[in-house]
Order: sequence, then C-alpha cells, then structure tokens
Amino acid sequence: MNANSPPTVPLLGVVLDSGPPVGSTDYTTIVVVHGLMWRGEGFQKLLPISARYNACTIALARRGYPGSASYSEEEISVLKRLSTASPDSAETTQEVDDFLKQQARELYDTLADFAKRENIPRVHEDKKGGIVVAGWSYGSRLMLAFLAHAHSFAPSHGADLLTHLRRVIFYDSSFMAFGYPSPPGGSHPLHQSLNASASPTERLERFHAWVTGYYAHRRPRSPAAPSTEETQEDGEGEGEGDEGFVFDGAVADSPLTTAERAALVWEPPGREPDRSDTLVARMSARSGAYARMRRAVMFGGGREGGTDGSGLARARAEWWTRVEVRVVWCERSIWPAVWGAMCVAREVEGAKGAGRAVRPVVIVRVRDANHFAHWDYPERTIQAFLGDEEDVK
Repeated sequence: MNANSPPTVPLLGVVLDSGPPVGSTDYTTIVVVHGLMWRGEGFQKLLPISARYNACTIALARRGYPGSASYSEEEISVLKRLSTASPDSAETTQEVDDFLKQQARELYDTLADFAKRENIPRVHEDKKGGIVVAGWSYGSRLMLAFLAHAHSFAPSHGADLLTHLRRVIFYDSSFMAFGYPSPPGGSHPLHQSLNASASPTERLERFHAWVTGYYAHRRPRSPAAPSTEETQEDGEGEGEGDEGFVFDGAVADSPLTTAERAALVWEPPGREPDRSDTLVARMSARSGAYARMRRAVMFGGGREGGTDGSGLARARAEWWTRVEVRVVWCERSIWPAVWGAMCVAREVEGAKGAGRAVRPVVIVRVRDANHFAHWDYPERTIQAFLGDEEDVK
C-alpha cells in the first residue's frame, strides 16, 4: 500500500490494554512499541499501575510479531534487494524512504483508529489526556520514521492526531536507531564480523544475556545528559569510546527467569541474515536513512505542507515540528543506549549554541535501571514517560 493511499485496517495489533482508569475523562493513553525479538507482552507490569497515574497503557506488536500482520514474501523480497543495493543509488534511497514512510503510516493509522474507536480523551492544556507514544530499543526506529513523515498524512479513521498527540518518546534507544556512528571499540553480540566464531544460535543467546544485564558506565555530569567527564562507577569497562567513554562494566545479571524470558522472546524477525527486522535495519543503515530522518526530525524547522499544498497543510506540518521528543535513557543499560542518549544530547546542545532551530527535546535519565526498566522498575518508567522530571529515581 502506498503511504498516501486511504487508510485500511490497521496492521499493528494491540497485545496489551490496561483499559482506562475508572471514572476518568482526562486520562492519558500510553502506547508502547517493543524492540528487537522481545514481544510487546513484556510491558505487562505497566498495566496494573497505570491507573495510579491517570493513564491507560496499551502495547502494540510490530509487523512480523504475534498479534500483528506478517510481512508478505513480496515485501521480504524487496527488503532483501534493498539491504544489498548500492547506497549511492538515488532510486534505492527513494525506495528505502518510501518503505519507512509506509511503516510510519501504519503506526499513524493504528493510533488514529484506536483514538476513534476507544474515544480517548484529547490533549488538555494541563498536561492531561492525549497520547504519549514510546518506542523501546529497536522500536524507536519506528518513532523516528513516524515523526519524519506524519506531517504529510491526512487525518485517518475519523481521528486527527493533532488533537491527541502529546509527545513521542525514544525509550532507551541505541545510537544506531538515530543513525550515529559507533564509538571506537564498540561491540555487539549480533554482529557477525565481531563474533565470527559463534553460530547464529550462539549469537542470539549472547544477545539476550547481554541486553538483559546491568552495566556500569561513567556517571553523568548533569541529571539529564550522559557525560564523559567524570570518574567511572564500579566495574571495569570492556572498551573505550569517544573522549574516553568507558562502557560495559558488567555488574549484575537480569532478574528475568528462564520461563519469563521464553514467554517474552520472539526471535524469527531478528534471525540472520534475511528476516524482517534484520533486513529493515540493514537497508536503513546502508542508505543513511536513520541519519537523514534524525536531522529532519530534530532540526527540520518549518516543513512543506501535505499533499494539497494549502495553508492548512502548512500549518499542520508546522505543528508537527513542535511535538515534544523525549529521550529516556537508563543508567545501567547496554552501552549503545547510553551512547545514543549522549549523542542526541550533544547534538541538540550544539545546535542550540549555534542558534539553529531545534524541536523541543527533553533528555530523561532513569536511575539504577537497565534496558528493561519497564520490567524491573515499572513505576519509574511511567514517571519518565508522563512526568516533568529529568532525573527519575
């Protein structure tokens, strides 16, 4: 389906729904999108506490995961071709951008459909109501595409997201999701070139153990942005990045049990070398799509209008540049997520210092939490999503 075509039945399914707080007419709807090979059901601990924060929490399944539409063989074939195509080809760049725009449209239609069908409250001036949508880890790539393209979409399913959307959250997002380069010495258990002696199954097992662990990194200089200028906390790092950033000093394993992990993991989309998540990430990185979208989202300024080119379309496009972006990072998470937050903070502060137009960006730290804050620290996770504090503890 073309991203500019009329909306169809949403392709992203709701796999968890806390329901609205009893009696509330101004609750906020938190929509969370899962990461790589970890299902949306992993957000289940947010549900029973949502009402305390006057919120309803729902979790979506991305394409290719149980509860949502699978990719067709034709789509997989296109992804395979684009993941190996020349990044210098203008045609390839356009095809990749069109594919990511279509993914953004699928999220847009899902949110609009839910807003209309459930008659959820619109945004109130007192920071109540509306939708807060968060992409966790790999799922934050969908947030980037959403913000890069949503201004060009007309209202769908009888709902206008301009009256519903409060903020978009990049929740513990890797630097790769933003299109930043890796620091020197950075390693990742899924990278075949860095783990040549391991089989695909062994790499997956290493990934799950790595991503669920707790790590020690340099303590940030400020409550919000990660820094490289203070002394390292407990533990020795495995490598150093830019300006001596020390990462991956393992301090504890995950409290997730083997049974819990087995119930929450769905590996097919992330299996190498030719499954959907792997292919989308590879084609987007090769073509520079994530970096292009990041620059457009963070520093795009006034956008062109939608398809009709009218003054109303231009006003709608300008509204999208004022939607708040919140980058939530977890203090004990894997190094790519800490590095990603650091890169965003540096780039935004540098742009402000240079007098460039920057959309509203807030950096929020979750103390003591690893990559699975929603499992080990669900209260802090909701506070980071909904509150105004930049240091949640």
